[in-house]
Amino acid sequence: MKQLLIIFLIFILMAEFTHVSAQYQIPLYAPGNTGGQITGNNYSVLAVTGQNVISVSSSSDKKVYLGLLAPMAIIFTGTDIQTKGLSELGQNFPNPYKTHTTIPFNLARMTEVTLTIYDVLGQKKAILLNQEMPQGKHNIAFNADDLTPGLYLYQLKVENKTMVKTMALTK
Repeated sequence: MKQLLIIFLIFILMAEFTHVSAQYQIPLYAPGNTGGQITGNNYSVLAVTGQNVISVSSSSDKKVYLGLLAPMAIIFTGTDIQTKGLSELGQNFPNPYKTHTTIPFNLARMTEVTLTIYDVLGQKKAILLNQEMPQGKHNIAFNADDLTPGLYLYQLKVENKTMVKTMALTK
């Protein structure tokens, strides 16, 4: 009987000092294997999500969450295929950047050039060039002090050709 009383008291003490919660907590994680693809007449945007959000861009009917580690590819399915002897757009450097970056491009001949910055919702943020430029390699400095952190697109229009690349702004 004494042993039964001791076991009962131990059980009461354990129940009293043991914290039991009825709410299950889901551990934090980033799956990294989710995403989506949006396709239009001459473009396809592929994005992988699951990383921490660093910026939110929104309009009246859309909201886009941006993260530095979210790879994004823009694939043009129109006539924008690069071949030798044509003008080309390089990747900005540094990327990601805090305030200043350089956008390189090469022109096959003297031509009219337009270099424009867009946010991921397609809103025009800056026009860096809209003039005739000589043949050769060019590096255009871009100061992003007026922009919020996030992903941006830069577009180079040369003659009847449009080239686009992405860049990431951090603060």
